[in-house]
Amino acid sequence: MRHHIKRGETSVIRPVMFRCPFENSDHLCQHQVNGEEYLMPVVCRVYPRHSVLYGDYEEVTFEGSCPVVANLLVQQRQRLSFHEVDQKIPPVWTMENEDTSFLQFLLSDREEILDFLWRKERPLHEQMQAVYAYARQENDWISRNRMEELDGVRLSYKPGEQGDYYIQRAGGYAFYRIQTMDRILLEHVDYGNLVLRNPKLYRLIRQYDKRFRRLTVTDADVFFHQSVERMFRENPTLEDKYRAYLSYNIQQLYPQAYETYFVLRQVLLAIFYTQLLLLFDLMDYLELGHVASEARQAEVLMLMEIGTRHNPKMTENLFWVIRKEFL
Repeated sequence: MRHHIKRGETSVIRPVMFRCPFENSDHLCQHQVNGEEYLMPVVCRVYPRHSVLYGDYEEVTFEGSCPVVANLLVQQRQRLSFHEVDQKIPPVWTMENEDTSFLQFLLSDREEILDFLWRKERPLHEQMQAVYAYARQENDWISRNRMEELDGVRLSYKPGEQGDYYIQRAGGYAFYRIQTMDRILLEHVDYGNLVLRNPKLYRLIRQYDKRFRRLTVTDADVFFHQSVERMFRENPTLEDKYRAYLSYNIQQLYPQAYETYFVLRQVLLAIFYTQLLLLFDLMDYLELGHVASEARQAEVLMLMEIGTRHNPKMTENLFWVIRKEFL
């Protein structure tokens, strides 16, 4: 154990060829196989549960990087909900804030956003735009410590009620322009031996690069939007899969603004991960001429989560690009 532990501010397990040294040839944890779970780090004992403690309140969600969870998320075509359980899950993350009124606001606001999404009054890309404008207006007031002004902010499709944050362009599903996605993928996700660390994700990025590299910035956005619309027309329930995935991201990420008060960051990341999953699934659709099997969709979701969401440094790099090019 000591040989494989790298000591620093926090002690971490030293990977060997990008893998945990205790992962056996069956891709299982050897400690767990041996019945020695007490030797596993807390995050490994809890995984694929994602447990966060907010003061006295704990929420447990699930990680899409687990193949079983990824498969469940792909099959999901409706809103996820929380249930109270007696089982105590050790928290992997603890939020230090003690502003319980703000926590209650976040939980209530999250429900309002989810209710809005699942009324399904407009296409998903219009809903993304409305949620973004809503969160950005709220963030403006929260950052100025003027919480009393939040009652005047409306979740609305009306450009006038979205104010300065209404976006109108031809590539609706390209909420983030393909130019921004391009920079994130080719400069940050595809870095340092990705072909060895995550070869299937590497091939998806190569498919994307081949498909989009010859298009102008505007043409790329329009092509993406029109291709997604065609995929949804041919598969009418598919849009709800991405609505469910956006909901999952908001459910998991939104309360994490409790420590930073930066609600906009959580919404922007939730939309980004949803658009990225759409982009990768679209590559398979264009390649095959039809939507890939659920097994393949689950694999793509898992690869994306492993390659982007489960690396804190990667998340910061992605958000740095979003702030610079979008905000």
